[in-house]
Amino acid sequence: MKTCLVVPFYFAARRIRSNYQTFKGSSDVIELAEACYENYLRWDSGCDTDIIFVNNSPEVKEASRFLDKINGSKVKNGKLIVINGDNIGMGFGAHSLAYKTFKDKYDYWMFTEDDTLITKKNLMKIAIEQLKSNSNLGFVACYGLALGSRKHAHGGIGCTSKENLEKVWAKHGKLPHHESIPDLTDNKKFKHTHIMHGEIAFTNCYAKLGMEIEKVACDGVPYARWDRDESPINDKRDKDIWGEIALCHKQCKEEILDDGYVVIKDFLSAEDCKRIKSEFLNLLEKFDLSKTKDYPELKVVNHTKKREVSGNLGNLSEPVLLTRGLQGFDENMIELFKAEKLINLPTQKIREHIDQLALWTNLSKYRVSFSIYYNKGVTNTRGYHRDNSPLPVPGNPRETKRLYKFFMYITDVSSIDQGPYSYIPGTHTWDNCEEYSKQLQPISQNDLDLSLDPKIFLEKAGTVLITDQAGFHRGLPQNEKSERLMLVCKIRQDNG
Repeated sequence: MKTCLVVPFYFAARRIRSNYQTFKGSSDVIELAEACYENYLRWDSGCDTDIIFVNNSPEVKEASRFLDKINGSKVKNGKLIVINGDNIGMGFGAHSLAYKTFKDKYDYWMFTEDDTLITKKNLMKIAIEQLKSNSNLGFVACYGLALGSRKHAHGGIGCTSKENLEKVWAKHGKLPHHESIPDLTDNKKFKHTHIMHGEIAFTNCYAKLGMEIEKVACDGVPYARWDRDESPINDKRDKDIWGEIALCHKQCKEEILDDGYVVIKDFLSAEDCKRIKSEFLNLLEKFDLSKTKDYPELKVVNHTKKREVSGNLGNLSEPVLLTRGLQGFDENMIELFKAEKLINLPTQKIREHIDQLALWTNLSKYRVSFSIYYNKGVTNTRGYHRDNSPLPVPGNPRETKRLYKFFMYITDVSSIDQGPYSYIPGTHTWDNCEEYSKQLQPISQNDLDLSLDPKIFLEKAGTVLITDQAGFHRGLPQNEKSERLMLVCKIRQDNG
């Protein structure tokens, strides 16, 4: 079985929508095309899949040079193919051209827009299985589904079979699109031509042929958007359709590279947070944490007085329940290493977002581990510090490996008294690192010096904070009655 994903590109200024213009010229779209290339190099469709880029503006020489350079590249499940289009019918005309060119080569076809990046692992496989399960299913929508008399897949984004496409071609002599080059300055005219006769017609044709159109049956948002600034309405639609908001590739990449952190709201569901908290607290009740001891399920380690177990506890084969307290800070903070072995965690969803982090940061090889941090009345915490260096440190290869963390809030942290996480933006870069190191030296570990412009993350349960741990950070002290629970995923660069 051979499959393909078709992605059209138009390297010029695009429409102004909601008083915002994402793409002001060809250079903006080239940046997008480069990101798409990196994304589809790594995307695991779940089956044998080629990626077809259709260049709808071959006259733009810089763009054509880039696409010519990557043409024929090996991707995760196949190869990348570039063909030239003419922008008649926009992306829907490009889809039609791709099908006309390769209709005898592929059994299943997936279509998307250039600024909607397919990211869900195994999405092609999932959509194909859905098509096979219903002989009257014409199209599987992977972005959203408009109902009513003009039922269609939003953006024309989704998957169908060669057999279904043959029926459409026999009816229309093409895959539906408007036979004109769009006028992007007239939104009213654009809606009549390329929305009605393009986006809607492209998949409404299956309904007119008596076939069904369904939303893809997968967990979570299967795509990332390119730009957040044009997405307030889309954010609400994402939440309504998928239960969460899609990542915005451009902004997330800029934030993690420039500031050192990214915040994603509603990452975990309320049900996830409630379950993780309940299972963890029930686990604590089973063991005496006051002394180091081996149990069948895990090892309990108490480091409140002295280090009783040497080495990196995360490297042990079994889960470890550690009570901290050495060096005069974090006394009675509890960490559960290898939490995924004892707690039911949404690891698949987290790993899919780690794949996106790796794309933003060009992290090719890495190791992943899961812990739970539990702070209850931890009144004395470590001051601002970093876990690794922004640049290689001679003689210390471990510190030179990049380290990122996902801090997933399992409980609400709404006040300073609850000991929120704090990060000094930009200190993950070498220039800022030296400057802030000098400022931090005279500061007591429990002082909160706002002159350093720290970001303090007061967040609701379900939020995830993704950080570059080369930046200066800390957990702030709590009052004696406060409680904070976090699921933490550590992503460490692995060069070997």
